[in-house]
Formats: sequence, C-alpha cells, structure tokens
Amino acid sequence: MDWRSFFIGYHCKTSLLEYAVLDQMVDTPEEQKAVKDGPREMLTLQECTEVIKGVSAHAIRVLIAKGEIQALRVGESSRARILVPKDSLLAYFDRL
Repeated sequence: MDWRSFFIGYHCKTSLLEYAVLDQMVDTPEEQKAVKDGPREMLTLQECTEVIKGVSAHAIRVLIAKGEIQALRVGESSRARILVPKDSLLAYFDRL
C-alpha cells in the first residue's frame, strides 16, 4: 500500500477500489511514466560536455536556468552538484 492510498483511505474513508478507479482516471505525464519504468541515467555538468562535444558547462547551466533542460540539484549548499537526465539533454539537442 502506497502513502496515497493510506492517506485517502484513512482520512477520507475512501475504499481502495475507489482509489484505484480515481488513479486510472488521472493522466500521468510521459516523463513520469518513463521514471516508473526504470532508473534514469544522470550526468554531471562535466559529463554533459563530454556527451555533447563543443558545449561548455556554462552553456548547460544557461539552458537549465531557461528551463530548456531538466536538472536536479543534489545538496543544499551553493556548491551542490547539478545532475542532468541524459534523455533530457539528448532530447533538447535532437530538437535542434
């Protein structure tokens, strides 16, 4: 039992069958479906520059800031590591 079914069943007195029907009615974005299928390969900024030749780490940071490429900051400090999903990086450059 996942946390959503526990929360809904406990607080709203909704049965698990009703929750399953509601869950099927909600569309899941394709990105989330891909994550459920398996782990995503994540790249550091340095690895991004190795995969896409001729693009600097600064250029990758700019694309992340513009929202063109998805990224995840791991850590809380200003020196936290930035990880980029490889499929997001390749999809952006395939569109060019």
